[in-house]
Amino acid sequence: MLWYVAVATLIDYAAAVKQHPSVVYAINAGGAKVVDTDLGIVYESDLDSEGKSSVPGVSANIAMPIDRAPDTYQTVFQTERYALESFGYTVPTPDDGDYTLVLRFSEVYWTRPGGKIFDVKLDNSVDVVTDLDIYAVAGRGVAHDELVEFSIVNSNLVHGDHTHAVGDTFTVDFVKAKADNPKVCAILLVKGSKKDALALTPLEELGSAEANAPEVDVDEYNDDEDEGDFADEYGGETDDLSSDGDANGENDDEAEDDQSGVPIIPVIFAILAAFGIGQIRNQQKLVKKNYGLPKLKTL
Repeated sequence: MLWYVAVATLIDYAAAVKQHPSVVYAINAGGAKVVDTDLGIVYESDLDSEGKSSVPGVSANIAMPIDRAPDTYQTVFQTERYALESFGYTVPTPDDGDYTLVLRFSEVYWTRPGGKIFDVKLDNSVDVVTDLDIYAVAGRGVAHDELVEFSIVNSNLVHGDHTHAVGDTFTVDFVKAKADNPKVCAILLVKGSKKDALALTPLEELGSAEANAPEVDVDEYNDDEDEGDFADEYGGETDDLSSDGDANGENDDEAEDDQSGVPIIPVIFAILAAFGIGQIRNQQKLVKKNYGLPKLKTL
């Protein structure tokens, strides 16, 4: 009886971690292995054998509740890869057919649009996402997916009007563009259309996590001791913090403009008026002391 239970448990466990037949590639960028037992999807780990950061880029792990992400997927959207320059992942080229690439993101640093804007290319040649501003399309602390349909035809990657020859592998490249550093939380390649991919990437309705999301401690994410050449994204997102102000995206120039808007002239008149009144009172006291008050004549 015990033997039967043990075998049944092993079979259940194997079934739970077996990859969905439509999934070609799945990785939890910058994080550990994640298994969705309901949908049968395994997001492979992006860490090395010691659980530390592995190339490409550097990793961040943000303990912030991510809105729209089911419980199983919280860690998927809380972990990420970013780099101070462009970086990419190598993906095996699948058989001929139609596919959908699901790029998974959440903005956990910027609190305004325009803080982070980057592009995504396939094999560093085919433009698939341009000027992505995660905050602008989803907000802060909210799960967001970009879905890209393409086909493989006779060793060619076809996206829209663009045909690009590929070998046994191709790359998914996150390209530094208008602002800050490119990033990604997870990558999922599914055989089929966007509809097929959406069935494997359910997100919940938008709630209130954005309003309740805690402020980021910019010193919290220096978690890559062996990545000394990279400034940590949250200590801060290097290129823009020097020009855009503090970690909340406030601009020093805007602060200076606010100070210059103080009504200086009325303040000066008020000071002068107060000074004049004081002088008059001093003169009155002097007259009293030297001459006394005038006596009133009586009839």
